[in-house]
Amino acid sequence: MPRAKTRRPLPHLRDAERALVLDELLRRYPDLQEEAKGIAEAALEEVAVDEVAGQVIDLMTGIGWDELNSRAGRHANGYVEPEEAAWELFEEAVEPMQLEMQRRFESGTRSAAEKICQGIILGLYGIEPGSGNDVLTYAPDFATETAGYTLAQLL
Repeated sequence: MPRAKTRRPLPHLRDAERALVLDELLRRYPDLQEEAKGIAEAALEEVAVDEVAGQVIDLMTGIGWDELNSRAGRHANGYVEPEEAAWELFEEAVEPMQLEMQRRFESGTRSAAEKICQGIILGLYGIEPGSGNDVLTYAPDFATETAGYTLAQLL
C-alpha cells in the first residue's frame, strides 16, 4: 500500500500568499511583532556590494544593437537620436537598482542603501566603452553622470 504524502503547502506558496500567512500570524500572535521586525531588518540589511556591481554590469552590457535600433531612428512620433535612445535604455537598466536603494533607505536600513549605492557606482565604473558593448559608445558620460545622480539620491 503506497504511503500517503505528507502535506507541505508552505514551500508551494507564492510570495503574495506567504505575505498573507505572515500577516495572519502577526495578527493572531502580536507578541511575534518584535521578532518579525528583527528578521525583516536583517533581511533588508543583507547586501553584497560586489553582487550589486555585477548586476549593474550585466544589465548595462546586456543592452545590444537590437534594443538600440528599436528605439533610435525614425518613428511615428519623430526622430530619436541614437545617443538619446542609448541613455534611455541605460537609465531603464539602472533604475530598478536605484529604486531598491531608495526602498532600503526609506525602510531605515541606511547601511544597506549605502552598499547598494556603492555597488551601482562600482558597476557603472566597471564598464569601459569598447569593452565588448559598442552601444556604450553612444553614452560615454552615462557612468559618470549616473554615479553622481545616484549618490545625490542617497544623500
